[in-house]
Amino acid sequence: MTLEERRVILLLAKIKLDDGELAELRLLMQTHMDWSRIYGMLHTHRLLSIAYVTIDRHFSHEDIKNFAYPRLFSSLKNTYKIQYLKNTEHLKHTINVCNQLKARGVRYVLLKGITLAIQHYEDIGIREFSDTDIMVHTSQLQEAVNAIKELGYLQGGFDEQKKDVVPASRKEIITSPLTSHEVVPLRKRVKHDFMSVHEVDVQFSMDLMSSNRTDELVEEILNNAVVLNVEDNDIATLNPYDDLLYICIHYFKEATGEFDVKLYKDLGLYKICDLFQIVSKGEIDWNIFIRLVLERGLQKAVYFAFFYLNEIFGETVPSEMMKQISPGNLDYLNVVYEYNSKNVSIHWDTDVVDRVFDMNRAKEYFNLQ
Repeated sequence: MTLEERRVILLLAKIKLDDGELAELRLLMQTHMDWSRIYGMLHTHRLLSIAYVTIDRHFSHEDIKNFAYPRLFSSLKNTYKIQYLKNTEHLKHTINVCNQLKARGVRYVLLKGITLAIQHYEDIGIREFSDTDIMVHTSQLQEAVNAIKELGYLQGGFDEQKKDVVPASRKEIITSPLTSHEVVPLRKRVKHDFMSVHEVDVQFSMDLMSSNRTDELVEEILNNAVVLNVEDNDIATLNPYDDLLYICIHYFKEATGEFDVKLYKDLGLYKICDLFQIVSKGEIDWNIFIRLVLERGLQKAVYFAFFYLNEIFGETVPSEMMKQISPGNLDYLNVVYEYNSKNVSIHWDTDVVDRVFDMNRAKEYFNLQ
């Protein structure tokens, strides 16, 4: 992929563009290059709807007619419209789940996708998400699962061909919480043109993708939750600081997990866009945030996420702040770990941006087996 093609993708991913960036993107959109490769990369990084909104907000009809590949816009628009309908249906089921938990006296916070779309992107159609992530305390874990099952959900997988939930075995249900941060997903078949199943992931630890428990931290997060009014429903979600911390942890865990490398999920740009949207709003008091990072010992995860954010989008997080949260030894910035382990399985020797746009990087993982 050429440097010009990379630049198109990164600019389309930002939504917010200054005058210089807009002028640069305008010129690039009129330049002949491999637009099929650009479209494919936008799809891989879950950026199709974000790219549509960026173009829609900054370019006129006449501008689009002068694009080197005008059809790109209509393709992005169609994807956005489908995603808007799907996410709206997804939101309906999520609200039902949250209201059910509230009615059963289960404390919870809604995480990631939907709250990001509403709070930070301010458009339910922009942010792609495929499930509902909810965190509860371990003391109410079974209560939460039972409450959701009352709505017709089953723990298990989903058969796309048969369009039906495949119940998990008793062994899977018992062992999953022992080796990860969540229970076996709860799924319910739904009737919708663009959505066959609604999935709920119930989490109970902030140390994602591991067997480590963080009960005290989860308790603190639940106590500091805020209420988000969504279509006249009060939904509990993370406060702005815990929200940013959680997204940093999630990015770090997926970027350094061998399982996610194999699934091409390790360096998804949409997650960097989430960080960019939150940080660039300028609403984070860095003194408060730094104190939380240090008190909770989360320097490694947060520094990693912000390092990648700055490498990809330029200095978004101030360098002075980066110094204050530096964990010291930075060798970990280029490694991948085995699941639920500190054993290193891959040590990358390419820089961050090259790696993000290298769709063959998973070959390195397989070659090490």
